[in-house]
Order: sequence, then structure tokens, then C-alpha cells
Amino acid sequence: MAGNFRGGVFDGCMFRDEYVFMKGSCNYTPAIPDSIQLSNGIAKRTRWVEVESSLKIVDSTHGCTTDGNHHYFILIPREDAIGEKMMGLKQGRMQQELFGVFEQLECKSGPGKCREGNIKRVRMTDGEDSKYVVIGTSPNRAGKGSKESMKGLDHPECVVHKKLFGTWFRRVEYCVEKYLPWYLKDLLGAVGKMCRHGTMPVGEEKKSNIWPAMAVGRNVFLNVHTDEDYFWSLVSVVTNDVPLVDGPVLLYMCFPTLGTAVALRNGDLLMFNPLIPHCVSTRCNDETEVYCLSMYMKSLLVGGSDNDQVLSPNSKEMAEFILTNCTKTKK
Repeated sequence: MAGNFRGGVFDGCMFRDEYVFMKGSCNYTPAIPDSIQLSNGIAKRTRWVEVESSLKIVDSTHGCTTDGNHHYFILIPREDAIGEKMMGLKQGRMQQELFGVFEQLECKSGPGKCREGNIKRVRMTDGEDSKYVVIGTSPNRAGKGSKESMKGLDHPECVVHKKLFGTWFRRVEYCVEKYLPWYLKDLLGAVGKMCRHGTMPVGEEKKSNIWPAMAVGRNVFLNVHTDEDYFWSLVSVVTNDVPLVDGPVLLYMCFPTLGTAVALRNGDLLMFNPLIPHCVSTRCNDETEVYCLSMYMKSLLVGGSDNDQVLSPNSKEMAEFILTNCTKTKK
């Protein structure tokens, strides 16, 4: 099905009743079924919406942020995202080598389930052999605690690739830290001091500072959804080309309820609030292979993913306070 938004504003009911996908190009439409049924038995119709005709496109190489006291997203300026401090002396060649890292990750990892998701989120890829791979530390859904896996990068033949990935990942976090709003810095500091959460293994005795996990998908696109993450997420796109400041737009990060889509180029770094309905569009050019990367911190991971852990005196007091007030409200 095809459709448009009225006035560039997304009707929140639409993405609850349908799987809405954003089309990055009016000249190319990947094949998707008319409806999708997940393993839980829930089936919904699918709908295409064109980005250019429906949303206001934010296209800036100097970075951008929303106005007001609370940000919705922050696009890192390209002079930082693809500059020497980020790419090192290799500059564009590092980005090309990074593309090779993700090729190896995809090749050495097991089968990736592309048409998979929960009630809210469905992952699709524009290519029969594309995979969707999650690496890092994530909650153990089959039990307590967390699990750590670098998938194909743990393969003996990928030692060099894993080292390059670790260098790039640490540089990403260092690059974006100075752009974090004060309230996110405070939240990150509190998480580090008070909560148990895993980290991304990025080298010998080295761990990530912000995001413990990352999803990698080649030519991937998702429906409009929200994520139950504890902290802001980051999205980036990588191709096998040297990144240029004014390079071509590869796809869009869409925020339909804001009536906005952010144009993403090779190497861009975009932080955003995952509680706001969002999705990545399909590619603007179906002839360009694009790896879409998403870094995130799950709320379950921050909480330790363990309901049997002993609460601190402050946590007990707060829980009793909330329970007492909820009981009064019901009465």
C-alpha cells in the first residue's frame, strides 16, 4: 500500500495499526508483502510513505539539532564525523576498511534473520543475501544477566578486523561525547556509578564508554517504531567509498511525528532519542551497498536483567513510596 502524511505530521495511530516503511527514493521500491505476520501470530498491513513528499528534510553538513530545552536528535558536523581525529591519518581509506570489517562480520556470522521483530519493530533488507547482525553485550532473554558476543569478529581470521572495529568504535564515542547535552552526561554518569551494565568489548582490557551493543545491517530498513532503550541511540551509515563532505545522501533517518527526516551521508553520526517514533528509510540509490549501524543501550541491561538482585535501602524506600501512592490513586 502507498500513502502520505497530511501536513508532514505522522498520525500516531497509523504505526500501531500498520507496518509503515519510509521510501528513500521515489524511483525505486523494494519488494515487501502486503501484510506481515510475526511468530507471535500478529499480522498487520504494510504501507509505503515517500520521504521527500511527506516530511521536511534536514540536510546539513554542519550538523544540526532541534531547538528547545530537550533535544530530539543531534547530527554531528561532518568535519568531526569524517575528520582526522575520527578517521586518523588514513582518512577515507579507514572508512573503506571499515566497510570490509562489516563484510567479514556478515560473512563469518551465522544466518541473519532479516524479516524478524516484535510487535512494534520489523527488520527488512533490500537483498536476498543480506544479514542483520547484533554484536556486543545484550540482556540474556533466556535467563538472568547478560551475554557478550562479537559474532563473526571473534573468528580467528578476523583479528585485524576486530582491532580496526575497536579503534573506530572508541573514536565514535570520543567524537560524540562533547556534543552530549548536560542531562545526558549526568544520566551516563549515574549509570556508570549506580547501575550494572555491560560494555562493548573493543580491544584488550578496553571497554566502551557509552553504548554496549550495536546492530549491523546491509541495505536494511525498518518500519516506524520506538525502542525501549535507557539512553540515546546513535545511527551511522558506511559505504565502500571515500567519504566526502558534500557526498551523496544515502538514506534518511525519519522522525514522522516530528514531520522531519535527516539526510545521512557516508560516515555521518546521528544521535537521537529512541522513544520518539523513528526508522531508517530505504536507500536513495539501490546501486550503492550501505551498511546501517545502530548503537544502543537496553534498559534491561542497565537494570542487570535480574529480578532476584537485592535492592539497596534507597531503592526499597522509593519502591515502597511508589507502591503506596499507586494504591492511594486506585482507591
